Amino acid sequence: MFFEWQKSNFGKIFANKQTWHDGFFIYNFFTSFTLLLFVWGEVVWVMFALNNASFLTLHYSIYFGVDWLGDVYNFLVFSGIATFIFLVNFLMAIAFYAKRRLLSRFLSASASLILLFLLIATSLIIYINWNNPGL
Repeated sequence: MFFEWQKSNFGKIFANKQTWHDGFFIYNFFTSFTLLLFVWGEVVWVMFALNNASFLTLHYSIYFGVDWLGDVYNFLVFSGIATFIFLVNFLMAIAFYAKRRLLSRFLSASASLILLFLLIATSLIIYINWNNPGL
């Protein structure tokens, strides 16, 4: 069944062997996947650690202060965004690799960079809530 999938047009695009032999692509894929696991780990940890809080600060800006409050389960938005960015960027990078390698490399590198910023933002939001949880 797997070999039939590889022979289809969809399989030729997404199971490109050249893509998985490019060191830059593989490095960015595993870096992004590791950052994605860290984001999910932080979110799951917060869901158990701050479970007794009635509301949490989910967004803070220096101009307006706290502008997004929610339950502990609203932290899943951050991990959902991270997963969506990871999947879309790497599926597009694999699809574009055969004809536009530079675009493919930009997509894979941008996934790592965006996930790093999302990990930092999630960590800072956890820090804000850890010091003053809404009880």
